[in-house]
Amino acid sequence: MDTVKKSTLLDEMARVVRTEALRIEAARHEAKRLLQRRQAELVECGAQELKSKRVSRHGTTWALVAKNHGE
Repeated sequence: MDTVKKSTLLDEMARVVRTEALRIEAARHEAKRLLQRRQAELVECGAQELKSKRVSRHGTTWALVAKNHGE
């Protein structure tokens, strides 16, 4: 009888461990997905910022050229 109880207890513990391992793996996968999405958002923001700075610099450059030439 003790062997049966121990076996049942070990089976239950193994089931709990497997369930927890699956939950942890799912959480890791979700975290990785969220990090990749955030990285893509940051890349897009950076690209937009570079575009706006390029236009801004170009405009500033032409304004400085005009100012320096007395226009």
